[in-house]
Amino acid sequence: MVRLLRTQIAFGQLPNFRIVHFCVQSNHLHLIAEADGKLALADGVKRTKTRIARRLNRALHRSGSFFDQRYHRRSLSTPREVRNALCYVINNERHHADERGEVLPATWFDPFSSAPWFDGWSAPLLIDEPWKKTVTQIPRPTELARTWLLRVGWKRHGLIAVDEVPARHATKAKKRQKRRSRDV
Repeated sequence: MVRLLRTQIAFGQLPNFRIVHFCVQSNHLHLIAEADGKLALADGVKRTKTRIARRLNRALHRSGSFFDQRYHRRSLSTPREVRNALCYVINNERHHADERGEVLPATWFDPFSSAPWFDGWSAPLLIDEPWKKTVTQIPRPTELARTWLLRVGWKRHGLIAVDEVPARHATKAKKRQKRRSRDV
């Protein structure tokens, strides 16, 4: 299924709509896309959803609507917002593992995301297992970012560590930091 989704993401690129990063969850997708306006975004998302739904329905021998809800759109306008969104999408499984009280290995990256093709890691990915080699040899299904914010701007706030857990809420992170400083 993930191969099918990667293929549809690759074919979902349009001159005015580009999927730059993604992660596949059990019941939804996270996408970071660039578009040349609101109409291009709406059209690009609609085409992508339709293409994915048709292919998944065919693969699962079913018919009917596949996506219940309309997509949730959030415009990112600052370097920090873009960095946080990138971390959240690329390391999303770490976020969910943390919520379950699990800790993933430090060198693990999400093979169901665009993590293997991400060029903003704070250190190179460690390709120490056969599955990692297989995933990193797959052709990149996403487009390269064109906007300054998504190409360069977000890096003002630091590159992303492969083992970074996306923060649930800034207030929780601040509380943890305060507790640590009191304990010192």
